[in-house]
Amino acid sequence: MGHKMAIVMKMKYVDELSGGRKRFRRRWPKDVADKRGETVFQKPFTSTDGRAFLLEHEQFVAEFDREVSQKRLTADEWERTSPTKKFRAAKREAARLWAGSSGDEYGIECALAEHAIETGDNFLYRAIMDPNAPEPEKTLADAFDLYIDEKLDSSSGRNARNRIERVKKRLDAAIGNLAEIPLKSLKREHGRALQAHLRSATKKNGASLSVATTSYVRKFWLFRSAGRLASKERIP
Repeated sequence: MGHKMAIVMKMKYVDELSGGRKRFRRRWPKDVADKRGETVFQKPFTSTDGRAFLLEHEQFVAEFDREVSQKRLTADEWERTSPTKKFRAAKREAARLWAGSSGDEYGIECALAEHAIETGDNFLYRAIMDPNAPEPEKTLADAFDLYIDEKLDSSSGRNARNRIERVKKRLDAAIGNLAEIPLKSLKREHGRALQAHLRSATKKNGASLSVATTSYVRKFWLFRSAGRLASKERIP
């Protein structure tokens, strides 16, 4: 008579709580913990097993990685982050601050708003005062983020990512901070500025840009110009 063998897989960063409940718990790296003012990232699971549990675990891991990446951005990198990403990050931070506060609602709101003003974070202030506020207008930085999401996956190598970053810097040098250029405002003048930049730009060693680099930049511009990125449905 055959016997069934149960396979038990130990998931990383999962705690067992009372009543059979589970919790995702992972310590922040020290530099991130110092900026957040807390040492641990933790979220309760709504499922206890099966596919739903695995999907939740995957989502928590992705959220943790996203928050670490955001906190480690340099001032220049943050300046070039799309307003949409900044606002979504601010909403997550506002929710975290609300969850960690106690007292009457008005008092908490005032204290958190004052905190946002002191830090100079306008996005956080907006997320605290108006949690249902619409997201900022989509910019070329949002379009670039979508391009990266569509073209890269977990199997993409470092070279592919570095190449895209170089292209992004070329676009930035040609037409300005991508995070400050709304998609609706793009005109032929932006395309002409890009073409002029490609003709005159050089590498660090003084050599002209390679055909691969210039064609890749043009490819992205055509990708946007075709209308795929301008559609609100394409950039959720």
